[in-house]
Amino acid sequence: MTHKVTDLEEFCLSHIIRPYQTHPDVVELFGKERCTRLPVKLEEVPELAERHPVWWEHVSERLAQIGFRFPKYLQHPIVDLVQRIQLEQAA
Repeated sequence: MTHKVTDLEEFCLSHIIRPYQTHPDVVELFGKERCTRLPVKLEEVPELAERHPVWWEHVSERLAQIGFRFPKYLQHPIVDLVQRIQLEQAA
């Protein structure tokens, strides 16, 4: 079953940042407090993936297992990144 995503900020917070709030890379970036809103600009999330590959590997495995779909009107690098992860998982 896939989950439809329409709010990218909530998606990033709920599925990229919060599940790994205690990971050392995330603690280093955002502290130990639970994030109630996205702690970086939406455009910076793909950059975090490049700068913190160990953390991102955990995130990408989780995203691939859950499965997400995005409406065609959502055009953003995060959408491209998640779709690429899902394609790699399917291959």
